[in-house]
Amino acid sequence: MRIVRRGHALEGQELAVLGRRKRAGQLHLLLILPCESRSLIPASWTDLQLRMGAAADQASPATPALLATIQDLFNARIVVDALLGRMAGA
Repeated sequence: MRIVRRGHALEGQELAVLGRRKRAGQLHLLLILPCESRSLIPASWTDLQLRMGAAADQASPATPALLATIQDLFNARIVVDALLGRMAGA
């Protein structure tokens, strides 16, 4: 998403979307900032409407593809912990 809010420090920058959520009835996007931190930005501050078309419903933007489920991440952590345990014992 591109930040389009006038005067915003990141105005005009293209940022990756990590997720979305509603706060106080307004859609916010979880964006990855250039410093690799994350920030919730109101969707109205981005070009979401332009990308989705004039008739887009702000409450249901395109669902981002999942890299892995929470369970997949927990399982990966178990494997990593086991490997770290082997390295510590060697």
